[in-house]
Amino acid sequence: MPVNTKTPFSSPKPFLPVISFKEENPYPQAKKVRQADRIAAYAKSTELVGSFLEGLKHS
Repeated sequence: MPVNTKTPFSSPKPFLPVISFKEENPYPQAKKVRQADRIAAYAKSTELVGSFLEGLKHS
């Protein structure tokens, strides 16, 4: 395959970046997140916000 030597950036092979731009999670999920887990987390967070607002109301 002839190489073009007229331009300084010519190359016989296509340029392939070394870094992958695809986002990947390096930490695998420990367990499958169930719908019940999401509901429990939502309930705990709303309870926390509710108690915080109650504390603001009484202060």
